[in-house]
Amino acid sequence: MSRKQSFILYADVATKLELLDMVQRGKLMTAIFAFANSWDQKAVLATVEDPLVEMMFLFISESMLREKEKWELVCQKRSEAGKASAQKKKAAKEAVPVRDEETCTEM
Repeated sequence: MSRKQSFILYADVATKLELLDMVQRGKLMTAIFAFANSWDQKAVLATVEDPLVEMMFLFISESMLREKEKWELVCQKRSEAGKASAQKKKAAKEAVPVRDEETCTEM
């Protein structure tokens, strides 16, 4: 599966962001994007020095992980459905008798 190119950030985070100053917000956003690219929570946390930024990052990254797990489940179900559909089409195609148009008999 290709690398996931997006993530969900819920609007209710905005009220919590108001508790941070602009520098902290910048550090938080940097950590969020680093996490979205690596999905390595411990490595990103090691780069965060501010306790408030660290706490906000933990809340947001946990939410991102939950959403990523949901997405992976959706992808898995779609893949299984696609494989089942392909097998069904293949079986139906194999079951259709081929007719010789000249003699009008099945081959």
